[in-house]
Amino acid sequence: MKVWYGTEKSYDAVLDAQVQLKAMLKANPGLDAFDPPSLLEVEDGVGLVSIAGSLINGSAGWLAMFGVTGYDDIAEALLEGVSDKSVKSIVLKVNSPGGDAKGVRHLGDLIKNVGTVKPVNVHADTIGSAAYWLGSAGGHITLDEMGLAGSIGALIVHTDRSKQLEQDGVKKTIIRAGVNKALANPIEPLTDEARAGLQEIVDTSRDLFVNAVAENRGVTAATVESSFGQGKEFMGHKAVAVGLVDKVGTLEDAIAYSKALQKGFKATKAVKV
Repeated sequence: MKVWYGTEKSYDAVLDAQVQLKAMLKANPGLDAFDPPSLLEVEDGVGLVSIAGSLINGSAGWLAMFGVTGYDDIAEALLEGVSDKSVKSIVLKVNSPGGDAKGVRHLGDLIKNVGTVKPVNVHADTIGSAAYWLGSAGGHITLDEMGLAGSIGALIVHTDRSKQLEQDGVKKTIIRAGVNKALANPIEPLTDEARAGLQEIVDTSRDLFVNAVAENRGVTAATVESSFGQGKEFMGHKAVAVGLVDKVGTLEDAIAYSKALQKGFKATKAVKV
């Protein structure tokens, strides 16, 4: 059971991708492991790093074929951009509703570290939840006029399969040592105690999210809470007004901003992986 910085739809998209992948591998048992193509494109001295679709911890592998992106794949693209001498600055090209809570802090920290070696800024079509955490670590954010930003919060999806098992004639029993052991499991209805435990986890996860965004955006956690930290998404100019992003504009605008950042930029330290 995952803590998810994203929408239920983005969570389901990963589950659907896993089902499709399982069917594909079953139909093609001889397939080797798949190394997703690089997420880095270089355009006139600017490295464009794609952050798209539902995001998961680790590498997406074959799931990349179904619109899923892995944090490790993004990190690899960032490090490629750092090591490529033709890349003078980096733009995070974001179109994602969010994803896995696990791994997002580490990648966010890497983005900030990369920004001490080469200038980093962001362009987004959709930049929600986990993707917003990453974008907030990338400095100046340009959002498409019709783009959406925000969705700051956390969720856990619990699926109760007890009635389905009953209809299938299957009865499973959990023998516990410890009254709170395995309370939020899929074969029993969710108890009040289990719900409270999951709520505590998502509340704590959201607090971590809010604090990280506050640090990255240079505001207080209270400002995040009151202005845009309650899970709502904001479009275009409204996202600028509440402080989620810095400017409404196109990818070309973000690339022009990136080129301007190159002038006089001096690296301050090496990247820590």
